[in-house]
Amino acid sequence: MDKFHVSQVDNEGNPRGNGIIKTIWDMGLIVFLFLFAMMILSNQEANSPTENSQKSTSATTVVSQVEDFIGKTVTVEANQIESVGKSAFTVSNQENFPQKSILVINASGQPVQLPNRGSTNLRITGTVRNLSIPAIEREFNLDLQDSTYQRFQNQPVIIAQEIRPGNLTARSK
Repeated sequence: MDKFHVSQVDNEGNPRGNGIIKTIWDMGLIVFLFLFAMMILSNQEANSPTENSQKSTSATTVVSQVEDFIGKTVTVEANQIESVGKSAFTVSNQENFPQKSILVINASGQPVQLPNRGSTNLRITGTVRNLSIPAIEREFNLDLQDSTYQRFQNQPVIIAQEIRPGNLTARSK
């Protein structure tokens, strides 16, 4: 009698037959494929942008290249803030260039305490669109005083869904 039993293997190195070795091999392959799929999925989730991690840009960039931003959601960080009425304010990153500012309408549903000019940065996430006072009032249930906002009519504005303190970073230039 043979003291050694050699298991048969096919041309690809896989065990042949219905034995325990084949069962273990099959289970190991399934576990490997499962773990590999989980690794791929977790890597994709880690690299996919979320709303809170959206790359920010400066208000100056949005104003300078407004056609590129119309209809898109942006996150703007700014440190030059001027109140305009009870529901809006302008933001800019450049103290000496107020013409490079954009109106932000607070449609977040939360009151915002504006910081002193230049003291704290704000991080604003919203959609850039041209201001149509009646449309904005209807869509967001706001009461914008026409006389206060008339000078911004048909101009690009950010309809803010989120406003919070922020930190200007190297990527927000």
